[in-house]
Amino acid sequence: MQTSNSFGVIFFPRYNKAPKEGKYPVYAKITVNGNESEMSIKMRVRREDWHDGKGMTKGKTPDQKADNTYMELVRSKCTSIFRQMELDDAHLTAERIKLRYPI
Repeated sequence: MQTSNSFGVIFFPRYNKAPKEGKYPVYAKITVNGNESEMSIKMRVRREDWHDGKGMTKGKTPDQKADNTYMELVRSKCTSIFRQMELDDAHLTAERIKLRYPI
């Protein structure tokens, strides 16, 4: 009998961290079965360029579009790790996915 696992990745800037050159660090929050873990994705954005409702940049400039593409790549890698761990019947946690993410 196979069980179903919930999984998700969202992105958000850390406004409580000091900005460098007016840009805030962006973090990914990985959620597996209600368990969460956060990691920096080595990206920075200006507050006015971020769309809080969509969890991405507004995507109007080439740099913003590139940032959105990068975040989708991060999401894709996390999803791939999750699926592989599911196939391996590994103990799934958000922290274990974060630890397997290639930095």
